[in-house]
Amino acid sequence: ISELFSIAFFGFGNPDLGPEKARSYELGLRTRKMGDFSGNVSVFHIDLQNEILFDPIVFMNRNVGKSRRNGIEFSTKYKPVDAVEAFFTYTYTKANLRSSLLGTSAYQSGDDIGLVPRNRFTAGFNITPFEWLRLHIDGIYTGEQHSQSFEALSTEARAIDSMIKGYFVANGRLS
Repeated sequence: ISELFSIAFFGFGNPDLGPEKARSYELGLRTRKMGDFSGNVSVFHIDLQNEILFDPIVFMNRNVGKSRRNGIEFSTKYKPVDAVEAFFTYTYTKANLRSSLLGTSAYQSGDDIGLVPRNRFTAGFNITPFEWLRLHIDGIYTGEQHSQSFEALSTEARAIDSMIKGYFVANGRLS
């Protein structure tokens, strides 16, 4: 709703926004537990229509056209004893515009979409020493990505676009 009627500090609502529509496909393989290990791998393909992106020229969200996300995800778990589980996940995503509704030099077919990292890693563990106590710790590395609205920049501005550097986040939870 806020995208339609926002009065936020840095943007205006757009009552003309249409809903995004997606068609997605996923094909995966899951291993049976092999000793203390198990794993999954899947490939995905997502086609979006009416992609909503922020347009820095008019300071509002707009439907810009069609986009596509293709990728692969791999995950594995290691559980040497009932109370301990370690896990690792890697995701590669390529997100591009396929066509533009705007008819401007910005938002061209084939452009990368901002704020979608190509690489993301997660690793961590769960320890459950008692039924009523669980410790979860993980680390997430998100790879570099174009800034928001990168796809709206002119060719000249793209040459100086500052990439958002990759970053790491550590999480912990005791429950």
